[in-house]
Amino acid sequence: VSTQSTGDLSQEQEMKVFVLGASGIVGNAVAKAFAVKGYDVYGLTRSEEKGIQLAQSEILPVIGQAQDIEKWRSVAEEADIVVEALADYQDYTTGPTVQKVLVELAKTYPNKVIIYTSGVWILGNTDGHLVTESHVKPITAVLSRVATENTYTSAGAIVLRPGCVYGKSASLTAAWFSGVSSGKAEFPGTGHHSWALVHADDLAQGYVLAAEKFPLSRGQTYNLVGTNEKVRTSIEAIAKFLDFKGEIKFVVPPADNLFANALAIDQHVDSTKARTVLGWNPTHGSFVDHVEKYFKAWKAYN
Repeated sequence: VSTQSTGDLSQEQEMKVFVLGASGIVGNAVAKAFAVKGYDVYGLTRSEEKGIQLAQSEILPVIGQAQDIEKWRSVAEEADIVVEALADYQDYTTGPTVQKVLVELAKTYPNKVIIYTSGVWILGNTDGHLVTESHVKPITAVLSRVATENTYTSAGAIVLRPGCVYGKSASLTAAWFSGVSSGKAEFPGTGHHSWALVHADDLAQGYVLAAEKFPLSRGQTYNLVGTNEKVRTSIEAIAKFLDFKGEIKFVVPPADNLFANALAIDQHVDSTKARTVLGWNPTHGSFVDHVEKYFKAWKAYN
């Protein structure tokens, strides 16, 4: 296994990548981005059906649950690059279980690249101010990520913080499309808040660059946000495209609805560090300018 890299990984040959969560919107885009660049990519997915889809993209499927460590531990041990792109909202013990294994690997193999997927919600409500990686003021829904990030970076892993992902199956922006197209255009927040957005493919390039810049990126944290855009403006653009004439409503969610409150915060996130250090250059423009394309992509997935 080529785990004794002494410099930029982009110079290595026949590198093996293992992506946990390879069928999710982030993990799938990341796995494909590495595959396109000639890496041998393995992807953990839960079902044989999803495994077939991975194989169609020349990603070698590993079938199993993330909790079932013995299904994938040997693949992770042999990989030069391991990406944790899980989003298990059914079992909150998954993250810590996987973290224990990956931190152990990072310590055992210091030249193995480990990338943990966090998110910009750890930066909290920025109240209209543009913030960098150091502005750690997590909302309640992601309080545990502070300790998680620290554990990973202390072990030499890379922490990446994607903005709210759009494109492909739409991720969180799917609620905008479904809400307007169904005529139930009611959304959490004041309507004056902004989201920090990133296209799935731009995001994936950030992962490749972070891995290829190792060991420069070792133990570092990077925000990956393409644009900061007003939620109301984005939804109004969808309404205009769909010729929706109804009222677009914004409702402040109850305090005990942590997910709705996460969607309601105002964020303006700076990615200068990733652009400068990694050479990350997102190529997708404003969400608003390409609503038709993103709506039709979401529709094709549903």
